[in-house]
Amino acid sequence: MTAQWIEDVAITCRTSGTDYLDIIVDQAGLDFSVISALNALSVEWQSLYHGLPEAFILDDAPLVARIRVDDVQQMQWLKDISQQMVVKAPILLLCSHWSFSALAAWFTQCIDIFQEGRSGILRFYDTRIFPELFTHVLSEEQKKALLRPVLFWAWQDRDGHAKGIKGSGLPQNRDEKPPKIDLNDRQLEHLMCVSDVMTLLSHSAPPAGRYASTQALFTDCYKGMVEATDQGIILDEAREAWVMKKWLAE
Repeated sequence: MTAQWIEDVAITCRTSGTDYLDIIVDQAGLDFSVISALNALSVEWQSLYHGLPEAFILDDAPLVARIRVDDVQQMQWLKDISQQMVVKAPILLLCSHWSFSALAAWFTQCIDIFQEGRSGILRFYDTRIFPELFTHVLSEEQKKALLRPVLFWAWQDRDGHAKGIKGSGLPQNRDEKPPKIDLNDRQLEHLMCVSDVMTLLSHSAPPAGRYASTQALFTDCYKGMVEATDQGIILDEAREAWVMKKWLAE
């Protein structure tokens, strides 16, 4: 399923007028670094920590890389690595007309954010977080930073189904930079709900047959966790109990 999905994305990139597709690899979700493989295949890549205080972290850094869709070896590597990452850190694909250097610089600035005025890293490239950024976390203005350079984003949900978001993809203006994202407390709380749900599901499960898919289960739990946050429920056990009540609802 993953290999066919990549082929479909590659075809869409060609249709959009590019002979490459860009990927973001979250190396923190792997037990190894992909840098040596990228170098061996002559793949253009850059750490998204480049120029940031975290730049020394290379083997675990998120990388953006440009895969040529007519290069059989590069495409085969992408299919293989995507299959290896599908459980822990599914890969994020995108299509863009921007130069690689401009794209990498833009994304580096997107992850370098403020959290109530304090410096932080926005792991938007984590596909377990990415969809919720657009539905529950970022403001409409903040979303524009992630949509600006891309024609589309593509990823697989928790059931392996293809998902995507259309971007604006207009040419970059001279010296254009994304506005600095500053997440407020409410946004951070909604973002943390993702990890709260993952923690819950690591030790508890709904009655058999309650949900038709893994994604449906996660979506329902996430909505419940956001509700708990909005209700001012702070303690972990109480938050989990609030969510688990939804498992028994008609």
